[in-house]
Amino acid sequence: MTSIKIAVSEIRSIFVSPVAWVLYIIFVVQTSVRFVERGLFTVARQQFDGVSEGQSFASYLFSANDFSIASGLQDNLIFYIPLLTMGLLSRETQTGTIRLLLSSPIRISDIVIGKYLAALAYIGLMIAFLIALLFLGCVLVPGLDYPLALAAFLSIFLLASAYAAIGLFMSSLTSHQLVAAAGTLAVLSILAFIGGVGQRVPILADVTYWLSMAGRAEYMRNGLVASKDVWYFFSIIGLFLGFTWFRLYFQRASLDLVGRASRILTLLGVVLLFGAFTSRPSFTAYWDATFNDRRTLGPEGQAAMANIEGPWHLTVYANVLHHQINRHLPATQRPTFRSLFQDFVRENHRVHVEYKFFYGPTKNPALFREYEGLSDSEIAQIFASQYRFDFDSFLSIEDVKDQIGWRADTPQGGFYVLGWNGRREVIGTFDDLKYYPDRRTITAGMRRLGSSPMTIGYVVDAQSRPVLQRGASSHFTFVGDYAARYTLVNLGFDVEEVSLKYSNLNEVDVLAIADPKVPLDEAELVALERYLETGGNLIVFAEPGSEEPLTPLFGMLGVEFDSNSVIQSADGGSLDLAYPDLSAGWKTNGLLEPPQSQRPVLIGAVGLKPVSGGMFDFETVLTTGGDGSKTVGSKGVAVVAERLVSDKRQRIVVVGDADFASGSALAAGVGTRPSILLLSSLFRYLSEDQYPITFDRLLDGPDARRYDDSIGIELRDLDHFKFYLYGLIPAALFVFGSGLLAYRRKW
Repeated sequence: MTSIKIAVSEIRSIFVSPVAWVLYIIFVVQTSVRFVERGLFTVARQQFDGVSEGQSFASYLFSANDFSIASGLQDNLIFYIPLLTMGLLSRETQTGTIRLLLSSPIRISDIVIGKYLAALAYIGLMIAFLIALLFLGCVLVPGLDYPLALAAFLSIFLLASAYAAIGLFMSSLTSHQLVAAAGTLAVLSILAFIGGVGQRVPILADVTYWLSMAGRAEYMRNGLVASKDVWYFFSIIGLFLGFTWFRLYFQRASLDLVGRASRILTLLGVVLLFGAFTSRPSFTAYWDATFNDRRTLGPEGQAAMANIEGPWHLTVYANVLHHQINRHLPATQRPTFRSLFQDFVRENHRVHVEYKFFYGPTKNPALFREYEGLSDSEIAQIFASQYRFDFDSFLSIEDVKDQIGWRADTPQGGFYVLGWNGRREVIGTFDDLKYYPDRRTITAGMRRLGSSPMTIGYVVDAQSRPVLQRGASSHFTFVGDYAARYTLVNLGFDVEEVSLKYSNLNEVDVLAIADPKVPLDEAELVALERYLETGGNLIVFAEPGSEEPLTPLFGMLGVEFDSNSVIQSADGGSLDLAYPDLSAGWKTNGLLEPPQSQRPVLIGAVGLKPVSGGMFDFETVLTTGGDGSKTVGSKGVAVVAERLVSDKRQRIVVVGDADFASGSALAAGVGTRPSILLLSSLFRYLSEDQYPITFDRLLDGPDARRYDDSIGIELRDLDHFKFYLYGLIPAALFVFGSGLLAYRRKW
């Protein structure tokens, strides 16, 4: 009870200070501006325009968005809290009342807890205003994703509480309040950057990384609450409250330097041991507060990790000559690992991580201009000297080839090698804004690691389009390019070029024939027929003008051409475009259900229709025609067929366009994303939903929650909220605070 009395007395002292009222009014105005401008206005404008940017209202307002309330508060707390806590004990020291407190029978723990509770009370008022805004959001937005907001508020409370404990300790060290505030700011800065210190020394790296505060609140703000982060904040709070207790205790008790140091080091050791225990993956629990659990692996990721039983390995290879090498240096290794692989470690935490640096050819013209005339090895030695690395630990490109094999187009910046049970999979990085592999790419690697990959065989007979060479007509750009993020080879498939007569088609899971220029000969047709009779899957890409080469094959399958060309509109240039619609009932597993503005785009498609008398009974799944069409009526541009062969489900796809997945389509900028989705959807259908990996969480099913992206007000109504939140409430706080300060002598 003594600590409560001290807390009440301290609260009175806080609220008869102008600083507390000014800080709170600034806090209210800043959060209100973000609530209205970044929350209400953004969603109301999207609703007015009839578009959605794919983020929930709760994300815009409270959490992951960079302009959200939580994001702004996390940036501002480093200034709010030092100003709030700077006088908690320094004021007592300055006035001399600290001597009375220490000479009284009051326990030091009551003093520390009472002062700290007063700071928590002020933080509680800040959280109360946030909850009021959350309640208003729930009223205005149907189905508001409030768990995400609550996770963000938890991160703010824990972060502010840790800051307050640090501020209380710094306040105990000096009689000058501004010095205490500056000291608090200095300690917070150290804790923000200490994670990059000593990362080459294993034990020191563990300690400094655990002490680092950077990123911990962001994970919670983004919707994933990990017990190790919660325990971290509790540990920091306990550590600095303990330091404060010792500071006051040493003023009351007479101890030599050894006695003081031993007690402080004991406290620090206990906290570090507790941190080491609670940070272990096997003792970490998680709460995913996002809608549809988007911060948790989806069913495909969980199934992939279920196949990986026991220990697995992750080796990170980084090219020291690449311009992105800073992304792989020791200071960034642990945060990057957590960002990329935390969701997978949740499913199987028995992972061993290793980092290796190598030097080899790369696209870094600035570096090679600076060190013109030097070999790769000599430049790598300069890098090692500058960053204090042991050059002897670096691998050459030949060493890497010997260890893991090598593809000529393996990303040259860095790559991740997964290992388990004697198997190995390589996941690349990419020369785009994201650079790192994303969850889909990693999931594909994990699935391949734990099960057999599927192989696409592109037929090279009959002058068909290639897939392993870059070119305007080649499918390399969307299928076989390891350097591009969403190609099929990076989403689970193996791709190779095959000959119908000379290759072992039994090793191919999906056979692809792309726009042959001459008819298949009799031996090739016989080999293809034998492949189909054994249940092999097939996809054929046709083109206007390919009637003669494909008619024999189509006759065998049960398809015929319906028109020379299907064109809905011209792009103003040389491309004739068609925008097909999915036939009702054809499932695409979420890959191909984009909004109208993102419909698939076919370039000079040819019409197709099923006929009887072939090996298969086809149905049309993509149709085009209608207004603006140069064809009469609706035309099919893709057909599919299924049948059971020896208990195996066989699937056949015929598409009336080969250009939509070509390099020329990418160069022209025509429907790139829809083209990727269409191609991915077709091959996923052929692989019986194995590859490519889909988006982790689909917005369908009875248990799915939708984006809370609609609002019950219009744009013109926002002025009312501005009046109350920007004007009336801050004015009322100003009047009340001023009146309280005017009568402070009566307290």
